[in-house]
Amino acid sequence: MKRLCLLLAVLTLLIGACEIRKPLLPQWDVTLNVPLMSKKFFVSDLVDSVNIFVGDGDLLTLRGTGTLDTPAFGEISFTPSIDSNGVPLVTGPQNQARIPFEDSEGLAELVYGQLKTGVIRARFTGVSNQVDELSITIQELRTPAGLPFQIAYTGNSGWREISLAGCHVGILDSGQIIDSLTVTINVQPSLPANTPVGSLDLILNEAVTFELFQGRLVS
Repeated sequence: MKRLCLLLAVLTLLIGACEIRKPLLPQWDVTLNVPLMSKKFFVSDLVDSVNIFVGDGDLLTLRGTGTLDTPAFGEISFTPSIDSNGVPLVTGPQNQARIPFEDSEGLAELVYGQLKTGVIRARFTGVSNQVDELSITIQELRTPAGLPFQIAYTGNSGWREISLAGCHVGILDSGQIIDSLTVTINVQPSLPANTPVGSLDLILNEAVTFELFQGRLVS
């Protein structure tokens, strides 16, 4: 009788586990064939040492084999609010700027992500004629090939749209929440420190989606 009560308790726990809705856990069904008769029988009679067996301490255990498929979690989107206009570009050892990088809807905190979709827009204006090469590097962002993500001045002051598909942001398994991006200015040839060489407009304010996401979802 004790084993019968124990089996009922196990089944109750299994049924209760299937009611969890957030986050959605894998579900499975367990089928037991129980004789329907007007007599007493023991749970131990169901033990077949293959799928049902008794372990240490007379603990009844159900065991199965096969592939367990996890239900699709759904697409995660992250909407930054980068809309920086007229960022001065100057030379020198402190030629870096930090730009906030947070979900404008407050629904997600990002540690690492492999981007599926997304577009960043950039424009260089007022570039000095003393400059032969000018580019910016976003330190936390990597190309699909794993190289630092750069946007280079190409000789015109129009807007450029660069796809972020396949890029990586952050460090895998680091546990460090990314709340800003570090933008480094690269100028050739070298000029005296604090020499203005132009300005930058940078926009990333539309939702990006991920192939792989590590971080925290806020309900």
